[in-house]
This record gives sequence, structure tokens and C-alpha cells, in this order.
Amino acid sequence: MIWYISESFAQITYLLGCIIVPLSFLGCLWTCYFCLKRRIMNTFLKYILGLTLANLFYTVANIMSLFRTGNLDSRCKIEGVIRESSWILSLIFASCIAILCYKSSACDGSSFNHGRFFRASLTVGFLVCSFLVSG
Repeated sequence: MIWYISESFAQITYLLGCIIVPLSFLGCLWTCYFCLKRRIMNTFLKYILGLTLANLFYTVANIMSLFRTGNLDSRCKIEGVIRESSWILSLIFASCIAILCYKSSACDGSSFNHGRFFRASLTVGFLVCSFLVSG
């Protein structure tokens, strides 16, 4: 099946992107500000901050796609690396938040090492991300 996109639909989509992408960017900055403003940084807040930063990078890739000028080949590659790595990290951070919520509710919490889990998940996340993006 071949999709035909009319020019008016493409213009509406572009205008919606011009409205929604800056709102997403401002929302990410606002969430980062409130996460970093807190004096106590627990593991949940670290994961929320990581998820927000991954979304912020994805928003930067969306901003890059709105303003395409110049050398499109290298810019498209940079945009692709940012987009791929940010959605992979978003999946990893969201999965870790789900695991952390389950572990906190399923066990008494004394046997679960939050700091070790955070360091291990960051290491695995960045290794998986670099492996998938470089390949």
C-alpha cells in the first residue's frame, strides 16, 4: 500500500510539530529543574531525571528535524544517533522504574540495594545504547 500525503496535511503536521515540540522541551526543562532542586536525591528521582533527560534529547532531535538546512547527510546521521539513543534510554529507564516499583512493593526493601541497581542499570543502558547505535 502506498500512502499519499497531501501538502495540506504535511503543513498541518509541521505546524503541530512547531507547537508541540517547544512545549515538550519546556516540560523537560521544568522537570529537570524540580528534580535537581530537591536536596535529597533518591533512586526513584534519579531514574525520573534520567527519563526526563532522555526525553529532552529526543526533543532536541525533533527540533533538528523541524529546521533542516545545510548538509542533510551528516545532520541526518546526528539526528538519528540522538533519536535512537534517547528512545533506547527511555525504554531502559522506564523499565528500571517499573522494576524498582515492583521490588519496593514486593519485598521489605532491606535486601534490595538501590545504589547498586542504579549503577548496574546505567552501565547496561549505556552499553546497550552504544552497541545498538554504533551497529
